[in-house]
Amino acid sequence: MELRRGSDQSQPAEVSQSALQTALASSKSAQNKPTQARKGADEHTRELESPNEADTNQSNSEGVLNDVEARNSTLEEALFQAEEKSRRLEAALAEAQERQCELETALKEAAERHKSLVEELVGGYWETDLAGRYIFVNDRVVRSHGRSREELFRLKSNDYMDESNSSHMVAAFKQIFMTGRPVRDIAHELIRADGSRRHIEANVALIRNAAGKPVGFRGVSQDVTERKRIEEALRQSEERYRTIVEEMADSYWETDLIGHFTFFNNQVLVEQKRTREELLALNNSDNRRHFDDENLEKAFETLRKVYVTGKPVRGATYELINGEGVKYCIESSISLIKDANDQPVGFRGISRDVTRRKQAEKQLQMAKEAAEAASRYKSEFLANMSHEIRTPMNGIIGMTELTLDTEITEEQRDYLVTLMSSAEALLIIIDDILDFSKIEAGRLELDRAAFSLRCCLEEAIKSSAVGAQQKGLKLVLDIGSGTADALVGDPVRLRQVILNLVGNAIKFTHKGEVVLRVRPAWITNRETWLEIAIVDTGIGIPSDKQSMIFQAFTQADGSITRQYGGTGLGLTISSQLVEMMGGHIQIESEPGRGSTFKFSARFGLGTPDQSERAAAVTRIGNAGAECL
Repeated sequence: MELRRGSDQSQPAEVSQSALQTALASSKSAQNKPTQARKGADEHTRELESPNEADTNQSNSEGVLNDVEARNSTLEEALFQAEEKSRRLEAALAEAQERQCELETALKEAAERHKSLVEELVGGYWETDLAGRYIFVNDRVVRSHGRSREELFRLKSNDYMDESNSSHMVAAFKQIFMTGRPVRDIAHELIRADGSRRHIEANVALIRNAAGKPVGFRGVSQDVTERKRIEEALRQSEERYRTIVEEMADSYWETDLIGHFTFFNNQVLVEQKRTREELLALNNSDNRRHFDDENLEKAFETLRKVYVTGKPVRGATYELINGEGVKYCIESSISLIKDANDQPVGFRGISRDVTRRKQAEKQLQMAKEAAEAASRYKSEFLANMSHEIRTPMNGIIGMTELTLDTEITEEQRDYLVTLMSSAEALLIIIDDILDFSKIEAGRLELDRAAFSLRCCLEEAIKSSAVGAQQKGLKLVLDIGSGTADALVGDPVRLRQVILNLVGNAIKFTHKGEVVLRVRPAWITNRETWLEIAIVDTGIGIPSDKQSMIFQAFTQADGSITRQYGGTGLGLTISSQLVEMMGGHIQIESEPGRGSTFKFSARFGLGTPDQSERAAAVTRIGNAGAECL
C-alpha cells in the first residue's frame, strides 16, 4: 500500500488502523477551513459593494476585491487538494482494513496448518513449562503414554518415568536451560498407563518469550520401542553368530577381492599355527609363505571361478603351509560377498583340515588296490585251477561212462555209478567256483543270441527230472498264455539260474511237487519282462535266515551243508546273473510250508524264424549228446 503527499511525490508506508483514523480526522478539519475562508471573503465583498461607501474609495475597493478573489482562488485550490487527500486517506484506510482482514485470515490459516503439521508429525511434539509439566502435546504423545491429554497435563515426569529416567531427563533440561543449545537424541523410557514401557528418543530445545526470557521447553519425540526390539534381536543374533563362528570346529574367513584377509575366526589361527598379527601381516607379504606355486594357482583359480560365475564352489581342495613350515590339506566351500548394490566386494569361505582324512583315504585306496589285486589273483588262480581240474575230471567222467558200457560185474557197475555221481557233483562245484571267480573279477558277461524260451525251459526241466523222479516228486512246467517264445538274450545263463533254483527246490523237498511257472510281466514291440517263479512244498526257510541265503558260502543252517551238501554259491551266482538280466530274486517261505523263489528278467523279442532255428539247433545238439 502507498500513501501520496501532494501530486508529485509518493512514498511507501505501512499504516496502522489508528494512524489512518487520525489522518481521516485531519482531512475533515481541512475541509472545514476553506468554507470559513469563503464566508469571510463573501462578507468582505458585500462590504465593498455597499452603496454607503464613498466613490473616492472605489479604486481601493477594486484592489481589495481582486486580492480577495485571488485569496479565494487559493483557498479553493487548497480545499480541492484537501478533499483529494481525504479521498486518498479514506481509500488507504479501506485498503488497510482489507489487508488486516487478509492478515487475520492468513494468521488463522497458518495456525491451522501449524496445528495440522504438529498433529501429523511422524513423531510426538510436546511443550512443557520450566518445571517440566506438559502444556501442549500432540496425538502421538498421547498414544505413546496411553493416557488422555487432561491426565498428562496433571502429571509430573516422575509419574510416568522411573527414578533413573526422570533424573536423566531433568539433567538434560538443566543442560539446555544453562547453555541455551538444543540437545538431540535424549534416550529415555516412558511407563504407560497399563504398566508397559516404551523407548523414546527426543530432540529438545528451549522456548523463549518475546523478550528472550526462557519460559519452557519444546521437543520432538520418536517412539523407538520396535526399533530397540529389532536392534536387541539383531544384537542377540549377531552374538549367537559370533559365538558359533568362533567356537565352530571349522575355519571361517573373509577376504577382499584380491585375497587379503578381512576377518577370520580362531580356528584359522589354530590351523595356521600363527598369531592374528602374523596372519594379517601375510596380506602385505609374499603368498608363497603359505602356498606353494601349484596350490597358489589352484586357490586363485577357484576365486576367479566364484567371481565370474557368482556361484559358490564346494569341496575345493588345496594345500597350505602353516607357521611351522608344515604342509596341511584343507577342503573349502567358497562364496561371493556382495554389497547393498549387489556388487562383489570379497569372498567368504569355510575350510576344514582334511589332512588326516586324505592320508586315510590314500591308505585306504592303496589297501583297496592291493585287495583288488589279490582278488584278481585269487580269481585268476581259481579260474586256472578250475580249468585244470575240469580237464582231468572230464576224462574221469568220460572213461567211467565208457567203462559202464562194457561187460562188467554188478559190483563193478555200482562202484562206477558211484564214481560217476561223485565226479558230476565235483564238476558242478568246479563250475560254481569258476562262475563265482568270474563274477568277482568282473569278467562274467552275458551273451545275446536268439533262442526259444519253451525249448530252454523244457531242457532245464528234463535235466532236473531224474532227481525229482528218484524222490517221487511231481515236476511241473507252467508257461502262461501270451508269453513270447522267440527271445533274444543269454539262454545258457537263464537255464543255469533255473537249474540252480529247481535243483535247490528238489533238494529240500521230500514230497509233493516242484512247479516252474512263467508269466509275462509286460511286453512291447522290442522287449518283454518275464516273471519266473519256482514253487516247492519243501522244508521252507525261517524269515530270519532268508536274507543270508544269497550270501557267498552261506546257507540257512550250517547243518544243511552236511545233510544236503553244496558249496553255498548257487544262490549267490543266480542272484548276480538275475541282476545282470535286469531283475532281482525274491523269496517267500515258511518253515514246513515250502518256498517260492521269484525273479524277473528282461529279454529282447526275436522273430519266429529265429526261435525255430534256435530250437532246431538245441534238438540237434541234444540228439548228438544222446548218441554220444
